[in-house]
Amino acid sequence: MTNLLRQSVCVFALLLTLTACRSAPPTQPYAAEQSFMLLEQGVESHQQGRYPEALFLFNEAANHFRSIDNQAKLLLALLSLAETADLIGQQDLAYTTAHTAKDLANATAQPNQYLRAKLLLARIQYERGNVPHALKYADELIADIPPTQTALTFNALVLRAELELETEPTSQQWLEALRQLKLNHPLYQARTLRVEAAYLLATQLAEAKAKQEQALFIYQQAAYRPGTAAALAELAHTYTLQDDFAEAEDTMRRALYIRAWLNDSRRTGLLLVRFANILERQEKHTKAARARNLAGRLEAQPTLIRSSGFIKSLENENSRHGS
Repeated sequence: MTNLLRQSVCVFALLLTLTACRSAPPTQPYAAEQSFMLLEQGVESHQQGRYPEALFLFNEAANHFRSIDNQAKLLLALLSLAETADLIGQQDLAYTTAHTAKDLANATAQPNQYLRAKLLLARIQYERGNVPHALKYADELIADIPPTQTALTFNALVLRAELELETEPTSQQWLEALRQLKLNHPLYQARTLRVEAAYLLATQLAEAKAKQEQALFIYQQAAYRPGTAAALAELAHTYTLQDDFAEAEDTMRRALYIRAWLNDSRRTGLLLVRFANILERQEKHTKAARARNLAGRLEAQPTLIRSSGFIKSLENENSRHGS
C-alpha cells in the first residue's frame, strides 16, 4: 500500500484516527484484546478500501467496548463507524451514530472528538439540504477548532466554502480562507481543486474542467475510490454544461461503477437519475427509463447494490434494446 493511500484515510474518511487503536497496553485481558483487535482490523479494512467490511468491524468493536465499559475506545469506534457509514452512503446510520458519538465526547470531555463528530453532522445536514443548520455548525466549528487540528480545519473550511457558494455565490471569502492553508498533501490539494472548480462553473467552464481533471488524476494515482467517483460525477456535469453528452455519459457510467462497487446505494441512486438525464438529452429514452427504473428499485431495496451485476444489468439491457 502506498503512503499516499494510507494518508488519504485521514483526509477523506474525515478524520479516522488510525493510531488511536494501537495505544493499548501490551498485556490486557482477553475481552479487551479482542476489542482492540476488531478496531485494528476495521482500520486495516478501511485503509484498503474495503468499507463495508470496515463498517461491520467497527460496529463489532463498538459493541465489545460497550461490554467492557471502555468509553474512550467506544468513542473512537463510534466515530470510525459513523465516518465509514457516511463514506458509503449509509447516511441514516452515520447521522445517528455521529450524534451518539458527539454526546459521548461531550460527556467524557474529549473536545477534539466532539468537533470531529460535529463536523460529520454538519456535512450530513448540508447534503440533506438543511443549509441553515449546516451553516450554524460550520461557523461554530471554524471558531472552535484549535489551530493544531489541521485536518479538522481543512474539512470545516471545505464545507464552509461550499455553503458560501450556495448562499452567497458572489463571495469568495471562505474559498480564499481554504486556499490560505497552503497544504502540500496531494489529496488536500485535490479536494481544494474540486471546490475551486465549483466556483468556476458559472463563468469559466474550461478552467473548471481543467481543475476537475487535475483532481481526478490525483485520486486515481492514490487509488482512492470515493474521491475518484466524486470527481468523475462532477466532471460529467461539466461535460453536460458544454453540451458534450457522449463524454458526460461515459464519465458518469464510470462513476456509477465505482459507487456500486462501494455498495453506496444512496449515491448510486442519485447518479442513476443524473445518468438518465444525460441519456434523455441524447434522446436515448429507453435507456433513460431503464436507468430511472434501477434508481427506483434501489431506493425501495438498497440491498440490491450488493449484487455484482446490478449496474452491469443496465448495460446489458441497453445493448439489447438500444435507444
